[in-house]
Amino acid sequence: MENTRTFGFRANVFTGPIFTDDDPPLGDSGATIPLNYFKVVTMLAEDEWDTPRLHATAYVLSQGQLIQQMLLEEGLAAAVEGFTFGEYRTFQVRISDLEGMTGYDFGNLRDADPLAHEDEATLRVQAIDALAQIRM
Repeated sequence: MENTRTFGFRANVFTGPIFTDDDPPLGDSGATIPLNYFKVVTMLAEDEWDTPRLHATAYVLSQGQLIQQMLLEEGLAAAVEGFTFGEYRTFQVRISDLEGMTGYDFGNLRDADPLAHEDEATLRVQAIDALAQIRM
């Protein structure tokens, strides 16, 4: 959100938990503590003809277990080699992959995702450490 203020963007942000069977229980309350969260950011961006176009990106905040599992399920085991776990990190993912993780339907936003049309063979999930790493 700081970048929207800095650069004068107008954006909507949807955020929530990603529940998995591995989430630890919250005492004896019957509730669990989600270890992973998501954000979907939408905004209008002008194209080269100054026409507003919907733009949407998805992010997972995770310690990596969910990302590693997703990569293995997608048959991208080579991308997992050397993966290190640590503090919560932010990963940019396809909105369609986020729908699979959460069970939510983001409707037409998946079509406005720049990763939606990327070839499976070249798609790489990486931690986002700087604004320049975000795929727009």
